[in-house]
Amino acid sequence: MSQKRENYRIQYPESARPRLLVGGFELDVFDLSESGASLTETALFEHDAPPREVSIVFSDGSEFSTTAVFVRTIADGVAIRFVKLVPLARIFSEQRHLRQRFLEVASTAGRVGSNTTVKPEGTRRTR
Repeated sequence: MSQKRENYRIQYPESARPRLLVGGFELDVFDLSESGASLTETALFEHDAPPREVSIVFSDGSEFSTTAVFVRTIADGVAIRFVKLVPLARIFSEQRHLRQRFLEVASTAGRVGSNTTVKPEGTRRTR
């Protein structure tokens, strides 16, 4: 039985995380998919808590508003589910932005040539 993911998930480096605005608070988003996110631990999202109106603020300053509900507690935070999904085009745009940003960081640290691969963290490894 295949366990393919139904959604694309972006895991953010600490320096590039979007912010989740909820009730006057800002929370770090560890990872994001069309249907939900993982956040820093907070009492704003707990078991049996009511749905909350939220806005995701991306690094380019754009915002996406939706309603979020608690799903589960994870290692260093909580997982939430969105009622209105983040558009897939926005997820792909985030992926492109992160790849460009971190490839540029790697190439300014030292030329990235044909014998070098760039890992997602922006570190280099020679083949």
